[in-house]
Amino acid sequence: MAGLNKQIEEKLREFWAECQLDEELDADLFGAVGVKVDSLTACDVLVVLEPIIGVKLEAEKIIRAGGYDSEEQFVTDIMGRVLSALENGPKKTTQAA
Repeated sequence: MAGLNKQIEEKLREFWAECQLDEELDADLFGAVGVKVDSLTACDVLVVLEPIIGVKLEAEKIIRAGGYDSEEQFVTDIMGRVLSALENGPKKTTQAA
């Protein structure tokens, strides 16, 4: 499980970093500055995590309403919710033949 935790954390941190690069480009183009990741954008990380953990994740149970103000908040909150979902018997994803 420790290996899985590490993979999840790495993917979450990579996703956060990508969002920050996008934000920096927007700031350069439009003058907007911010490091927050909104909840709609955060839902995209589930597509990255599902193949790693092998289960379908429900966004409304994993993603925090209102988004995330920091990388630590993003990683800690989502990781905790994903691990909780795994412990509570998530639905297995089906592989296409």
